[in-house]
Amino acid sequence: MTFGDRISKTETTYEALPHRLLLCRRKTRLRRLAAILAAEFTKKAILYDKFHEAEFGRRDLDIYLPELYHKQSELIVVVLCQDYETKEWCGLEWTAIHALLKNRKDDMVMLCRF
Repeated sequence: MTFGDRISKTETTYEALPHRLLLCRRKTRLRRLAAILAAEFTKKAILYDKFHEAEFGRRDLDIYLPELYHKQSELIVVVLCQDYETKEWCGLEWTAIHALLKNRKDDMVMLCRF
């Protein structure tokens, strides 16, 4: 299944959800993927930390993240790396993602590794 199969390009969806796609974690390859997706959907539609540094610079990001994941994103793409389980923010992200999976919203989560 491709990204295009998983996310909508309709304006209705875009207006309903501020972020069509949320990318988790920083890697060189992830930056390239984010740039490709931003060219297709715009940077505003891709919730990637480098595109939204002011929004992610919040003091209460640990409280704000679940809102972004649960209510403001259409698809969460989790790119797992070797250090994923040891990084602090990955743990916070995973808590929000796990809650989605637990509530049977697995169609909102795409796990990747590269």
